[in-house]
Formats: sequence, C-alpha cells, structure tokens
Amino acid sequence: MKLLLFSDIHNDWKRLDELLSIEADLYIAAGDQCTWNKGIDRCGQILERRGDKVYVLPGNHELADKIMEMCALRGLHYFHEGHLQLGRWHVAGLGYSNPTPFNTPSEYSEAQLAEHLQPFAPLAPLVLVCHAPPYGTALDQVRPGLHAGSRLGSRIH
Repeated sequence: MKLLLFSDIHNDWKRLDELLSIEADLYIAAGDQCTWNKGIDRCGQILERRGDKVYVLPGNHELADKIMEMCALRGLHYFHEGHLQLGRWHVAGLGYSNPTPFNTPSEYSEAQLAEHLQPFAPLAPLVLVCHAPPYGTALDQVRPGLHAGSRLGSRIH
C-alpha cells in the first residue's frame, strides 16, 4: 500500500498537480491546501482527479464546513476526525492546528486538541495524520527561533 501525504500547498496549484501525478493507492491532503479559505474550488477541481482515493483534512487556513462541502461536491473523503483501517493499521486524521502567531481561522487550544484526539486512543497500531506539528521540531519552525507547533503533539509517541 502506497500512501502519499502532503500539506501546506497554500494555493500552489502547479505543485498540487505534480503531487497528484505520482501514483499512490491513497492520497491524504493534510490541510492548508488553501490560504485564508481562498481557492477551495480550484483545489477541489485538482483533487477530484484522484476521486475516492483522496482524503482531506482542513488545516488552520480552512474551515471544516468548506472542506466538507468541497469533498461532497468532488467525490472526495472528508477525513477530519475520521479514520480508516488498512490491513492491521488504523489511519486517523485530525485537522486544524494549535494556536499560531497568525490568528488563522481554524485553531484548537491544546485542551481541544487533546479532546479531539481521545477517540483515537484505542486504535492500534495507529498512524495519526495531524495538521498540528509537534513543538520544537523542524516541522513547526516558522523562522529561526519561532516555533508554532503543538506542545501536546511533542508528547505523543
């Protein structure tokens, strides 16, 4: 099984098109395909090329209801707070992010993140696809010395 996971496209439609030209069994768009909710229609047009192989999470730049509408319209899977089983593996998805310095539209507090992760606790083995990166890693570094990741995420193993 080949999974292709990507996030933070931020309206780079050429890059999204390139990613979807890669053959995979499943594609997981892990948030921020758009910026400030702009471009969701164009995003959907591109993602629908891979149809029901595509699972989509909202990032901190997208509203869940807009992503849900796009998925319904384009035949994609809305994956926020969802999971699927692939063989013995559970793959779960949680969109949005922890608070950022940018006050984006879709942020959870650390307590809300913990609450939304709770339903996945009994799933094992688990692959968790989350838009909030772990704090203090290269994934959350906005610029040198400025980290915007989840402190909760850095404790999950």
